Amino acid sequence: MKNKLMMHCGGRLATLDELALVPVPMPTRTFQPIPHNEFAQIIEKKGREILNLDVRSHEYGLSRNGNQVFGLIQYQNGNSELIPTTAWRSSYDKSLAAGIANGKSVFICDNLALTGEFITIRKHTTNILRDLDNILAAAFANALLSFTRIDQDADTMRQEWITTDRGYELLGRLYGHKVLPSRIFNKAVEEWENPTHPAFGDRNLWSLYNSCTEALKRSQIEDVIPRHLLLHERLMSEMF
Repeated sequence: MKNKLMMHCGGRLATLDELALVPVPMPTRTFQPIPHNEFAQIIEKKGREILNLDVRSHEYGLSRNGNQVFGLIQYQNGNSELIPTTAWRSSYDKSLAAGIANGKSVFICDNLALTGEFITIRKHTTNILRDLDNILAAAFANALLSFTRIDQDADTMRQEWITTDRGYELLGRLYGHKVLPSRIFNKAVEEWENPTHPAFGDRNLWSLYNSCTEALKRSQIEDVIPRHLLLHERLMSEMF
């Protein structure tokens, strides 16, 4: 199943070969770009090594004439509803620091759930390639904790029953706290009222969460990771 994130966030889907075709800018004394295709392969290889999971699928997106790249790697996880996922990003034009975050994708809709810390892989400084292996090793070592936390949080949200009005209230707070910009907020309200996926027809916090993640597929590519992290943190904080 293809994740539709790239189709709505100001980017376009790309293959690994297409990543390799994007011209790499010349390095300078203070800036060391990582070729998009090499970065994708390094992350996938390190993830397989440390997580000991086979890759189920990988997807790449390009934005800003190829200067920004975003990737999603999904790992095999039996028949679980929630699929272990790594999201990563980088750029050639210094608009994004290279980094990754870990979480899970919801099988029936490919909505993304991210939790924990966004690991910045330096800021494309001259030592980035030297430090890359160690930073990725640490990030993936923490990934298993993120995967477990997503499972636990999803179970907790499924058991948190809310009224439709309470859902509106929470969506309003997410808008007020700048988690959901106006265009995405409006889509989240639509999803809460009439979910695209019937599985999220129950009036609980998990359905509301997926209303938001469905809407976040329309985020700008540079906002995909931070908004998902913010959403998870904010909604979970509403329960305690």
